[in-house]
Amino acid sequence: MAECKYEGCNRKAWKKFEYCIFHEPSKDKDADLFWNGIDRMMKKKDYNFGGFYFIPRKGEDFIDLREIEFYGTFNISFSKAEFYKDVAFNFCIFNGNVNFSEIKVSKDSSISFLGVKFKKWVHFSLTDFPKLTYFTSAVFENKAIFLGSRFQGKVFFNDSRFLEEVDFYETKFMRDMTGKFSGAEFERTEFIENGYWRNALLGETNFDKTFFKEPKRHKFYHTDLSKVEFYDTNIEALDFLDPVWSKINGRKGLYNEVLINNSNKSKEVIWNQQLRSKDEIFSEIETLYRQLKINYENKRNYPDAGDFYIGEMEMRRRNPKTSRFDRWIILPFYKCVSNYGEDYKRTLYWIGGLILLSAYSLMFTGMKVKERIIDYYPSLPQNPNGLKDFGELVNIVARSIILQPSAFAESTSLGSRIILTFTTIFGILLIALFTLALRRRFRR
Repeated sequence: MAECKYEGCNRKAWKKFEYCIFHEPSKDKDADLFWNGIDRMMKKKDYNFGGFYFIPRKGEDFIDLREIEFYGTFNISFSKAEFYKDVAFNFCIFNGNVNFSEIKVSKDSSISFLGVKFKKWVHFSLTDFPKLTYFTSAVFENKAIFLGSRFQGKVFFNDSRFLEEVDFYETKFMRDMTGKFSGAEFERTEFIENGYWRNALLGETNFDKTFFKEPKRHKFYHTDLSKVEFYDTNIEALDFLDPVWSKINGRKGLYNEVLINNSNKSKEVIWNQQLRSKDEIFSEIETLYRQLKINYENKRNYPDAGDFYIGEMEMRRRNPKTSRFDRWIILPFYKCVSNYGEDYKRTLYWIGGLILLSAYSLMFTGMKVKERIIDYYPSLPQNPNGLKDFGELVNIVARSIILQPSAFAESTSLGSRIILTFTTIFGILLIALFTLALRRRFRR
């Protein structure tokens, strides 16, 4: 009888097939013979299941590996194993190192590690996860590696605990047939030690009440966060290096804001599977933006910190809990003239426009300049020189804004006095905002 063709397997081929009963990639193979062999291996603590093609036991519609304790410190290998149908490892205890690298699960199936305890390191490198993956309430007591893995559907890490290092380097959450991204749920997940998320494409992932004990040791380097929500999670000290954020009106922003922008105009929306009032949501996103601003300022990345400050102010402006005076007057004005203090050029344009408009208005309301009246309404003044007169008035207005009125100018009408008074007050305010924006820009 020929030997199994699977590399490294010395077992005899099953019947007239090329592989042994374990490696034979057929859903129609003898289930009793297959599982009798698995049971014998378990009793011998032989946990080398590398490359096995798992099928359900006879009469069952999923692969049941629940509540098994893998004893001792032996290495446990499911490397390159394939699972036909759903597979469940729920409440297993793995006492040794575990290798799940490059496993495959049949299309439209699921794999579940509900309540599993990994006592030693576990590898899920280069693994193609199926439509649904569950690590709910799993405990990783040692290093967990998901390097280069791909998730074809949603994965749930809810209530799981990573007590040592976790590595999601180049992990990808793929698109389904409809173009929708898969993603992960990290609701109430605890990360106690290091975390590496370099070059990961996290898809529509949600960090909900996620706890990072050592946030500075979680590296989000070149990570795609454009579809990631943070909710009730402190992100002030996470280590972000050139990640991809969502784009909102030309600035970097949180996907949370994108979602609220796309929601309907009702006062309550479904947010994170709960009916929430918009004022709560705006307050939460404002807090997240404030944390990101502090995060980036501490790293002296002031341009991006400015983007997140704008996001913070936008959420405050739109929050129904903000006073109407601030929502409808103060914050819109602040945004309009200086983009919340982040654009000194915009304020400079406003100052220039104010001077030119006021000077032009004064040409028709009457100003006495060097014993000569400039008033182009209702008829031209004596010896009119429009360009020169306009230049004189520009100088007068500019001096009034900096509280250095011209000794050679005098208002000759109520209209000109109103214009100069308004221009002086508004101009002083604009100069103050310009100084603030300039200071924010060059203090950095």
